[in-house]
Amino acid sequence: MMTEFNIEQFLMKYPYAMKMIEENNINIANLKLIYKDYIKHMDAYQNHGDFIANILRSQNSIHTVKSRLKDPDGLLKKLFEKQKIAD
Repeated sequence: MMTEFNIEQFLMKYPYAMKMIEENNINIANLKLIYKDYIKHMDAYQNHGDFIANILRSQNSIHTVKSRLKDPDGLLKKLFEKQKIAD
């Protein structure tokens, strides 16, 4: 996993994002900050997710609980997907 956001690599994986960046005047520096902040707190997010999943697993009425943490590029990809839905 990369520790710094690389816009060129991100756009190679998700080329549709460039159009959205331009149309919505998205500041690349803000994407870098989101990416960096997410990496900084990933362990805490994983711990919180595991904690909640374990609480749910302890309930007899819950059959299965799975949890996973998105990679940082996946988080930004999801932000762009949500933007497409909002348009």
